[in-house]
Amino acid sequence: MKISIAIPTRERAEFLGASLATCTAIDDPELEIIVSDNASADDTARVVAAAGDRRVRYVNTGARLSMRQNFEFAVAQSTGDYVMLMGDDDGMLPRQFGLLKSILRKHRPPVLASRPLYYLWPSPKATDMGGRLKIARQGLFGGLARQASAGLIEKVRDDRLDRNDFLPMIYHGMVRRDVVEAVRERTGAVFSCSVPDVYFYISALAMLDEFEAIEHPFSIQGIGTKSTGVDARQGTDGGESPAERFAREAATDPIVDPIPGRLPAIEMYYLNAVEQANRVAFGGKLAPNYGAYMNRVGAALIAAGPEKVAEGLPMLQRFAAGLAEPGDAVAVLARLEVAAAAAPAGAALAGRRRWMLPSYASGGKVVVDLKRLSSGSIADAASHADTMLGQGALGDDDRALGSWGGVLARALPLIARSLISTERAG
Repeated sequence: MKISIAIPTRERAEFLGASLATCTAIDDPELEIIVSDNASADDTARVVAAAGDRRVRYVNTGARLSMRQNFEFAVAQSTGDYVMLMGDDDGMLPRQFGLLKSILRKHRPPVLASRPLYYLWPSPKATDMGGRLKIARQGLFGGLARQASAGLIEKVRDDRLDRNDFLPMIYHGMVRRDVVEAVRERTGAVFSCSVPDVYFYISALAMLDEFEAIEHPFSIQGIGTKSTGVDARQGTDGGESPAERFAREAATDPIVDPIPGRLPAIEMYYLNAVEQANRVAFGGKLAPNYGAYMNRVGAALIAAGPEKVAEGLPMLQRFAAGLAEPGDAVAVLARLEVAAAAAPAGAALAGRRRWMLPSYASGGKVVVDLKRLSSGSIADAASHADTMLGQGALGDDDRALGSWGGVLARALPLIARSLISTERAG
């Protein structure tokens, strides 16, 4: 069985090398690793060549495309029985790959969803939290569980998804080849929205009655300093930001989002993906609760401040005015306009910061500050995470073998080293 890991990239060579290192460390001669370069002008091609692994295949779009188009191009180059997408600042967990492949071979699910770890790369903007690897007890060593699409569709409709829900992701999830082709055949493209990861899992719900999921990580979703999502929340210090570049290139894409342009809140991008999936994959039959979505987006805009409200509210009003059945969206927006005018500037952003040890272990969480142990790259994070998790294996009961006690035992030496380094540095 061949698994394809596709990595769309654009001028992030400083992250890509570490990301590739986590893939090439996987012991599987059948693995296909595709780097889809969106006409980068940096050292991307050299970084890929330096990987020195025949399983790595470098492809170049030849001209600058939108992010969506590069995702589409990357998947089109893949030849595996299963396909996964990950970002160029993300990483695989090599010691968990055997468990992953065992599940796919044994059950051949249309989609296998899992719980990736999350890691914020060290950066000047994340001095407290950046470079700290977190592993929570919840989300480890679970069993394979079937997920029904119908209940998830209802949650998408009413904006009730939460972090405990598994979704048929291609981004950090495994999707069988025939499912990828079914999405493309029905909608004309695998990704028909500028937010390809969210769009895909909502669209896949329209194609699948059920899929499989497991409470265990096989990868790490990294958040680097050039992340579009980070920029959307924090902004940049000058020049064209990742979010601005994202919007400019999306404007050249023949597929147009329901709310076009650069959006002032991440929640608006999510609404875009929901509505596009409604139109393209569900044929307008998803019937989202627009009032619920407007409430969430409006709260995010108010929290971000008056400038974001002034930018985002007219966009939402134009979007609502174009809906055939807006429900209570218009009324919700009218209430939000009043609430935004009454909200003190910056009040929603105020909060109390807590001091905490840079590395610690508790009954339900392990945190290790990698900045004191290594460079803090995603490759370092993956290596230390694999050390704590141990070798991934599948039990006879379709559960991931391992225990939280084992994680704690392997984590304590790392925590001790990190704290000693912190004390010496101080």
